[in-house]
Amino acid sequence: MNFLREEMKALREEMTNHCEETKGCKSEVTNLKTEMKRQKEENTALHSEVVRLQQAMVEERSTRQVVVEELRQEIRRLTAPFGRLQG
Repeated sequence: MNFLREEMKALREEMTNHCEETKGCKSEVTNLKTEMKRQKEENTALHSEVVRLQQAMVEERSTRQVVVEELRQEIRRLTAPFGRLQG
C-alpha cells in the first residue's frame, strides 16, 4: 500500500510539472499571437505605403513626360521659320 501512495505522490508531482509547463506554453502562444497580429498590421501598413509610392512614381513619370513633350513643342515652335509652325 505504501508503494501505491509513493506512486500517486510521484504522479501528482509529475502532473503539477506538466500543468506548469502547459501554462508556460499557453503564455508563450498568447505572446506569439500578439506579435503575429502586430506583424500583420505592420505588413498591411507597409503594403499600403508601397502601393502609394508606386502610384506616386507613375504620376511623376506622367508629369515628366508631359513636361518633356511641352518643352519639345516649345523648342519646335521657337525654331520653326517665322510664319510656319510645326506640330
